[in-house]
Amino acid sequence: MRIGSDFEKIEFNFCGFDLLEPNSLIGNTILFISALIISRKVQKLSIETPFFNFWRVFFIAFGCSFFIGGLGHGFYNYWGVVGKYPGWIASIISLYFMERAMLSLLEHPRRSVFVFLSKIKLLIFLVLELTIFTFLDLKGNPQLGLLIPSIASAFGFLTCLGYLGWRYTHEINSSFRYFYWSVVVLIPSAVLQGMKISIAPWLDRSDLSHLLLLVVILLHWNGVRGYAKSSLIQ
Repeated sequence: MRIGSDFEKIEFNFCGFDLLEPNSLIGNTILFISALIISRKVQKLSIETPFFNFWRVFFIAFGCSFFIGGLGHGFYNYWGVVGKYPGWIASIISLYFMERAMLSLLEHPRRSVFVFLSKIKLLIFLVLELTIFTFLDLKGNPQLGLLIPSIASAFGFLTCLGYLGWRYTHEINSSFRYFYWSVVVLIPSAVLQGMKISIAPWLDRSDLSHLLLLVVILLHWNGVRGYAKSSLIQ
């Protein structure tokens, strides 16, 4: 186990390419496939409302962001830190669809205002991320590129999954408890990343976070499925 610093990146050769971090490639691919499977399950519910449509798109965008991110890790020797840019951008965009899904059920006279603010927030975070790409030296410190996606995730999860999940649990259906529990599950991930806690080179802090994220999207699916089964939308 290592705390406070990272293990050396694992190198491997595949089809003549000198690649890095096979563990990240595997973990990101598992998240990608799992998210696509869940998106398909949401589609099979055959309920055409904004809530379910936005969740379906979220799972697709979320999965793609991790698949692209995995390629960025693996091909770092060829693409450098620039190869990580698309994954970071995609992660910010995916959060927008989650927010729209949860806001679609909000019974509030100013719901349209909150939707507008979600759009503005997306634009601001994208501009900030592009600004970081342009003006900061990410080669020396790639973690700076994760700053905006991390802030966007924290804000979106706490407000739309934490607060609205708790509110909908009491106002709509108990299945929404899965959404705010998904926020709780992510707390250890913040600790792992912040303290740089890794068990082994093949199971570092990013791999552990990926395992927690897998639990998170399964909780999301349980929340979506539970609401679909409720008498409120039969």
